[in-house]
Amino acid sequence: MGAAALMLMVAAGGLLWRNCQMPPRQLTAQRPSGSEAFVFDYAGILEHPVRQLDPSLEDLRENHSIETVIVTFTKQPEELSLERLARKLMEDWQIGGSLEGRGILLLVAAQSRRIQVSVGSGLKQIYTDDFCRRIQNWQWPALFEEGKMVEALAGVVTEILNRARLTQAGDFTPADIQHYDRQIPAGPKLN
Repeated sequence: MGAAALMLMVAAGGLLWRNCQMPPRQLTAQRPSGSEAFVFDYAGILEHPVRQLDPSLEDLRENHSIETVIVTFTKQPEELSLERLARKLMEDWQIGGSLEGRGILLLVAAQSRRIQVSVGSGLKQIYTDDFCRRIQNWQWPALFEEGKMVEALAGVVTEILNRARLTQAGDFTPADIQHYDRQIPAGPKLN
């Protein structure tokens, strides 16, 4: 192997490493151009996420007009709460913007093992604050500890998809939504 080829491989590896370790403030830059992807694993914690997560994420987009995006990054910034970072990312990346605000972001801070759910304005009556809190404190932390992050996120996406199916006809009341919120399985709380 020539020296030029070796240098190119080292440079490419460095670029991939930097992308996986992307600082949170850079996350809020423009969404990767030309990307129709649903999963952005900047922390490098997901194994084969497309195969397990994309079918459900595509179902949400195609059959329920909900753009759901998963973003992982390594370390939560000290200067910005996870909630504020998620809101900023929703706005900067315009998640759900082409679908009248029907977007959901699952933002995962790998080092602190935290997840933040951010919901676009077009979905607030369906995916309530209670729903989001339950998802954020749901069973996924235990799976994360076992190294099963894809399975954990698949469970969260399943809950989002189930809610979309329940409310698809648009024939629901606030009482129905409260009832649905209570049906989400409980799990260990995050500290």
